[in-house]
Amino acid sequence: MFSNGESGVPNVVGGTRSQTETLLHLADDWELFHTPQREAYASVPIGNHCENYRIASTAVRHLLQYSFFQTQNKPVRPAAVQEAIALLEGKAHFEGQQHTVYQRVAEYEGSIYLDLADAERQTVKITGGRWRLISNPPVKFRRPPGMGALPVPVSGGSLKGLRPFVNLATHDHWKMFIGCLLGALHPAGPYPVACLHGVQGSAKTTACAVFRALIDPVEVGGNYHNGLRAAPRDVHDLVISAENNWLIALDNLSYIPTWLSDAFCRLSTGGAFGTRKLYSDDEEVLFSGRRPVLLNGIEELATRSDLLDRAVIICCPEISEEKRRSEREFWREFESVRPRILGALLDAVAAAQRDIDKVELRKIPRMADFVRWVTAAEKCLPWKKKFIDAYKRNRSQAHALALEASPIAPLIRRLVRAKPWKGTATKLLLKLRNLGPDVREQQSFPKSPRVLSGILRRLAPNLGNVGICVKFGKNNKRWIEISASTKTRKQDVNSKA
Repeated sequence: MFSNGESGVPNVVGGTRSQTETLLHLADDWELFHTPQREAYASVPIGNHCENYRIASTAVRHLLQYSFFQTQNKPVRPAAVQEAIALLEGKAHFEGQQHTVYQRVAEYEGSIYLDLADAERQTVKITGGRWRLISNPPVKFRRPPGMGALPVPVSGGSLKGLRPFVNLATHDHWKMFIGCLLGALHPAGPYPVACLHGVQGSAKTTACAVFRALIDPVEVGGNYHNGLRAAPRDVHDLVISAENNWLIALDNLSYIPTWLSDAFCRLSTGGAFGTRKLYSDDEEVLFSGRRPVLLNGIEELATRSDLLDRAVIICCPEISEEKRRSEREFWREFESVRPRILGALLDAVAAAQRDIDKVELRKIPRMADFVRWVTAAEKCLPWKKKFIDAYKRNRSQAHALALEASPIAPLIRRLVRAKPWKGTATKLLLKLRNLGPDVREQQSFPKSPRVLSGILRRLAPNLGNVGICVKFGKNNKRWIEISASTKTRKQDVNSKA
């Protein structure tokens, strides 16, 4: 028997039960378990289904307080609630089984599950080239506060129905948009970083809101159209966002700092994040996983080569005044077709899951798993020409952006225009400073050989795309060798002429 000096309540054997014991008794039918990250959870029966909560969450605290009042007709003391939560966490850690908790999308025993997060607790099960609605899935889903409901999907639709609701520059960009949608429903990734660019008035924010509404809507003020957010201030904010959202969707960015660019790379292809649980303690919160990332801005956002290597560039042209629609009319029309569009998207996911092992790519591009996933679904996608061809053109655009954004790329091209160059990073830095006195004072120009070497390593794939090969010494030999193909040298000579 627990005793904490509280006024007791009658127990089943005629003695008294403390408030803490009463709370534990009210949680007798909860399934206590922990995740691989050692987070304590409870599956709580509510009606004819179970809901999964972190035991230390506000939701569990409120549930215990409410249940106590319902059964005892008086409020419970805060200290008793805190003690009960601590004891439940201990039981979950040391007595409970280990389970993975999923959010929105899961894969289990060869099937993909999509949580609609609706009031009926429905889930889409995708397996064997088909999808269907089920209740009580075999995986444990978590629903963070603000998680919006997807519509009940309707079969028989086509993704062509989405085209009037997104303003995209070319058919290639349309393919990239659909490809990123499809990629965001892969349960494991890796995920491309979708970067939408366009001038003011190009409806890029609306396109992102449509994207979010089909993948991971968020309820803000009763409206899922407001689910885009500003850039996070630090890693702590980003970890919280990744913990509570399947899709990271950021609106109206003007610049991506280096730390955030690196973080997007880790979210795209996988990596771990660590930050303090509270700013006042030394307990660490770990997030390890992948998330689809969606960005928009007026200027090109992804300029670092490592992020561009994972990015898909999508352009939105300006919309003329005669083609504009009122927001109310736009969303009313979109809502009327959203169930069929989602159904068509699930048809494509089912086809991709069924045919993924049949896909063979002659040349393996960057983000090859993403390309294979979309290629496997092409029988259900609204185009005839291959997705990989459009993706390669998009990659060339990304390479060009990386070279345009780098102050050293044009100097490297000038350096090897006549013949190859070989030497140390120190000698290369001096050489580039002499070649470009007008750019060496730029803030982004490397200030040391070590920084130059790091920039050149990131830029090597982009330079390779335009025929410039960069090699680094092995076995602690600190030399760099840069050479241009004959074709590249001729192109540079002709452009200079």
